[in-house]
Amino acid sequence: MVPLVLVLSGAVGRLSAGPAVEPIHSVAAIRALSREDAAKALPVKLTGVVTYQGWENFVIHDGQASIFADFRFSKAKGLWQGQFPNIEELAPGAGVEIEGVTDPGGFSPMVLVTRYRRIGAQTIPPPLRPALEKLLSGSANSQWVEVEGESWQARLGRWFEGNVCDVWVLKDYARDPSLYAEMRLRETLAASEARDEETFGRWMDYYAAHRVVAVHGGLVAMRRRDGANWLRIDEIAQSYGKDLGNAILAGFEARDFLAAREDDAALLAAVPRLAPDCRLHQEHRWGEGGWQPQPMRLEQREGLRRGLNLDPNVAVFLSSFDGRRTVREALAEVAAEADAEPAQVQIEVLRVVRRMIDLGFLLAPSP
Repeated sequence: MVPLVLVLSGAVGRLSAGPAVEPIHSVAAIRALSREDAAKALPVKLTGVVTYQGWENFVIHDGQASIFADFRFSKAKGLWQGQFPNIEELAPGAGVEIEGVTDPGGFSPMVLVTRYRRIGAQTIPPPLRPALEKLLSGSANSQWVEVEGESWQARLGRWFEGNVCDVWVLKDYARDPSLYAEMRLRETLAASEARDEETFGRWMDYYAAHRVVAVHGGLVAMRRRDGANWLRIDEIAQSYGKDLGNAILAGFEARDFLAAREDDAALLAAVPRLAPDCRLHQEHRWGEGGWQPQPMRLEQREGLRRGLNLDPNVAVFLSSFDGRRTVREALAEVAAEADAEPAQVQIEVLRVVRRMIDLGFLLAPSP
């Protein structure tokens, strides 16, 4: 039996036995491959313009579509020979010819580069404005940087201007650029200690040149909707629990429910119920004079796993929502025992109800 050996020093994708494989010349054809076919290291030959420059990778646009092209993983797999190229030669607007092989990538096919050649400057195509369905057809990292002199919230806001979608950002973490670079290095295939140190230094230089002071990460949920769209940014302190998808859908539904009940009378007629995954905790700590009670804490066991401290009276009030009682009925019980004007009691009670529905501790009734 004659083994088939991929020749690395000759034309990419040619085999030492059997006919040569014709290279793929279209980005669209590569992106249309299944993960199984992309993993076959099919030969590629593309001509186009660089639209994004990374550390050891770039994005090439062939006039019709774009695709990620990588050197680091190509070298780790023994495909790229010699030293890495000067990535500064591949700045946005540079025209290039590349050869390589297909790879399934993390979530979409990409090209592992084995050869490239500059062919002069070219015009970068105008940005696309894809439909929401296309944006949601795959998954991607949701990471954004914080630049010196600009809040990360304002930077995110510009991402979503005019996109006809409601946007809910769930910020999970913020990391110093050096810690983030170390984390990403650990996720990649190790080269050598010297090479990794060189890569780390180059990344830090990149952050410094672009005034990056922090890298934030989390989830971005988008829903297409007619009318005035909103952007909401929440910081999640806990790791996510099970059933996260349904928790996010419920969050959008809660926002719709409250928007339709801005009038107090409409909310008073609602029949919310306490979410079944809620748990109420209280600790006692030893102190002067004995055990000292600490604030009660209401927590969600699943989904977004939010938590907040509660006054005992609020905890008792929330327990009255069993899915059969209206907000008006619960309010009447509180007002009967409160030492305050009924109008003021109603204002405070409705403020609590709105907040608890918004955070998912109270579930709005299904339409």
